[in-house]
Amino acid sequence: MRRVVITGVHGKIPTTPTPRENIPNGRAGWFTYEDSKDERDTLSLIFKRKLLLDPTLRGKEQDDVVAHERRHETDFLGLANALQRPLDAAYKQGDVDLDLWMKWFDYDVVAKSNAFHIAVGAPTDLNFPPSDPRPWKP
Repeated sequence: MRRVVITGVHGKIPTTPTPRENIPNGRAGWFTYEDSKDERDTLSLIFKRKLLLDPTLRGKEQDDVVAHERRHETDFLGLANALQRPLDAAYKQGDVDLDLWMKWFDYDVVAKSNAFHIAVGAPTDLNFPPSDPRPWKP
């Protein structure tokens, strides 16, 4: 039976002390993820989440940065879990262009991040929707 399994979207991840120069845009913290796939009868979408943190942060500043990045993680998890049902339904009907699904997913993650950043007065990232139509209704 054809089905979709999404892994790497449960539980909190530890922070990873990372030299500040290795964190994009010179920020103090950064939530990121990678995806990979394994196709047979089961399409496995595997997310590897990371929360990078400047190791020089201490006290309230560190707590604030971790709380900010945890919000990004929470938003990501909501989007990743919401992807399960429509992707599974599409896969049962036939082949899916997973690359296109992931382009739209990445767009949604950045859009959600930008909305949060606007609300708290933080910098936003450029984000353009993919040129191909969205394969599902969010």
